[in-house]
Amino acid sequence: MLHDFAITEQYIIIPDLPLENNIKHCLDNRFMYQLNNKKPARYGIMKRECQDASQVQWFELPYHYCFHYGNAWEEKNAQGEDLIILWGCLTQNNVAEFKMEHPFLSENWGTKNTRLEFNLKTGKYKQEVYAPNIAIEFPQVNQMYVGYKSKYLYLPYTDTWTT
Repeated sequence: MLHDFAITEQYIIIPDLPLENNIKHCLDNRFMYQLNNKKPARYGIMKRECQDASQVQWFELPYHYCFHYGNAWEEKNAQGEDLIILWGCLTQNNVAEFKMEHPFLSENWGTKNTRLEFNLKTGKYKQEVYAPNIAIEFPQVNQMYVGYKSKYLYLPYTDTWTT
């Protein structure tokens, strides 16, 4: 299921994440979307002017879901290789508590402020969680920096008193 995506100056980042629709869960009074932990999370990175699907570069990561991305940009590493940096609020949990006002900030949902780095030359990625003990969602960047390197993200968070 695709809910959000990110852009840089030259690229579009398309998440192909394993959140699946299961209408039978509605009959059991459960959330109809469930995270399939047997499938990987995939990210397609393509140039904005791409005209051919074969030009999309795919990266396969361990399963996770991300409803909201904060920002993405292009960089070069010390070897001069092109990187895409992507910030998002990732989770590997499968519980969404839609009976509460802000379910994505609950301890059970557990979205974490995560930096993903995609190396376009090697096809490898890095993934690093920042502030792992805090559930964070709905990241925002100064809109003038969307797609460009930014120093700050605005990150609402919760503490256990809200759950």
